[in-house]
Amino acid sequence: MVANAGCDTQHQVGVPLYHHFRDIPISYFKCASCGRIHASSLDALNQIWTFTSWGRPFKLSSNIFTDPDYIPVQVECGWGFSSILTKSGDVFLWWPFSGHLETIIRQKNDELDREGGKKAIATPDGTIPCVTWSCSEDPVRLPSIPQLPSLREDDEEQSPTQLVKIAGLDGHIIGLTNRGHVLIYRSLETASTAEHGRWHYVRFHMDVKKAMPDCHYRLSYSSRNLVSSTKCSRLFLALVWNLRRTCKLPM
Repeated sequence: MVANAGCDTQHQVGVPLYHHFRDIPISYFKCASCGRIHASSLDALNQIWTFTSWGRPFKLSSNIFTDPDYIPVQVECGWGFSSILTKSGDVFLWWPFSGHLETIIRQKNDELDREGGKKAIATPDGTIPCVTWSCSEDPVRLPSIPQLPSLREDDEEQSPTQLVKIAGLDGHIIGLTNRGHVLIYRSLETASTAEHGRWHYVRFHMDVKKAMPDCHYRLSYSSRNLVSSTKCSRLFLALVWNLRRTCKLPM
């Protein structure tokens, strides 16, 4: 994440900086993700924050997330976008550096600059007193995933197939379902290009039973984290790492 608008850029590389949110009741962030020059996080109150600079994070305020089905469970950044995976398995995106949202952020930074006294200068103990603001903007909802084949003959669960994990790349999102399917959504460079994308099921040339013999996900919303099999989690993370490193997208 860059240190540009609203912050003091004089800081030693490799030394951690701590952000202090003024008058904001946040006990902790339960997940965070970084893009090319921004980051987003989800706090304990399920509030969604985006950092385009060290000192001026904004809260994404949308009535969408007041729906019980759309409770955020994961935040994930791609190269130039941020995204939220919800309890229902839906994915929502926003682009801080393009389109209408970029204009809102730029205008807000200009406004704070004119007000004065809103620079986030690090204190001697390395804490940055953040100047926060709220952005009322509805994110873009991606289409639902397509009907997918069964990966296990003994899969008798009646719950619907849905996304339970996502990972962001450069203009792409990879998703993992509760049945072990891996999907990819392209054309996420901007909100306009996202309209032309769709979910593609990633088919592997492998014996799924041998590769993922116990790959089974279930959701437990009463606990803090998703309950999952360790083997399937490692396979998904290995896949994401390989795609990010090589940009090879098996279909």
